[in-house]
Amino acid sequence: MTQLSANAILDLIEGPGDIFKAPSWAAPLSPTLEIKGEEHLLLGDGTGPFLPIEWFKERHRFAIKTAPIGEGEAGSIYRSSGTTGGGHSLSQFSQQGLDFYQRAAVRTFRAVLSDFHQNPEIFSIVSLIPPLAEAPHSSLAAMLDFFSRRWPLLYSTPEHCPEIVRDLKGPICLFGTTAHHLALATTQTQELPQGSIAVETGGLKTMGKSLDRVSLHEMIGKTWNLAPSHIVSEYGMAELASQAYDWQRPGQRAARQFRYPRWVKFWAMRGLGIQEKPGKGALLVRDLARLDIPWAIRTQDFVEVTPTGFRYCGRVPQAVLKGCALGVSDL
Repeated sequence: MTQLSANAILDLIEGPGDIFKAPSWAAPLSPTLEIKGEEHLLLGDGTGPFLPIEWFKERHRFAIKTAPIGEGEAGSIYRSSGTTGGGHSLSQFSQQGLDFYQRAAVRTFRAVLSDFHQNPEIFSIVSLIPPLAEAPHSSLAAMLDFFSRRWPLLYSTPEHCPEIVRDLKGPICLFGTTAHHLALATTQTQELPQGSIAVETGGLKTMGKSLDRVSLHEMIGKTWNLAPSHIVSEYGMAELASQAYDWQRPGQRAARQFRYPRWVKFWAMRGLGIQEKPGKGALLVRDLARLDIPWAIRTQDFVEVTPTGFRYCGRVPQAVLKGCALGVSDL
């Protein structure tokens, strides 16, 4: 097997059909990955080695013989939002890698909106995420900037958000972190235009208390008078190019779960080289849209993987908290 060409990956991203159906592409064989002088273990299905996500923050600990494709090229560098007691990871994108990042993010988000309205372009976005000019190294801010080129987008603070949404016509997509949505929580229900949705990007440890996703969605629903079916969760990270979304698909009866688009494969990892689907373990992701990193990335998120998606269970034991899971006072 060889690497899939950029054109083949682009066909997966922009081709017709339901992008959330199980991927059918044959896993490409990744380049040799040598860490600390020893070749990293191949995955169980022979797709190639995996890259520990810690490499993006502590590269001196993980000396890699084969450089990522985009290393040294002009592009963008995104930082993780930080960790409790930790530092920022640095994730570099080449110009071509950045282009694929944009195409994948927009295509995936449009597909999610298509389940709420036959014309996904009818939505306006209100972003509580700051603009890219204020957060140039935030991958989340970059994603919203990508969206602004496709949909009308207004930036707001929680303080001014009720006034802004009151003046908008047509369905709205309200985009924010858990901390943002908590700041909007009020005992007085406010109305969003019919057909609107709210998107939360995670961060379930707030104000020193653990907040489960069900409670978070109940709070968002009460604030904006939204049904649970119109509250969406987004899962993304600076190290990847693609996002997973958790929402109630039309006709869906099973419990909700995160779904990746068809150009992403994922597994639960138990120990080196032991991958399962279904199963529980650290989330392992092979993201073809992450053009500059031709290996699967082993995250520090503990998940339950199903045949069609995954459920987030928390951080791998002893792993530091991600920045999106910091308390409001830490943001």
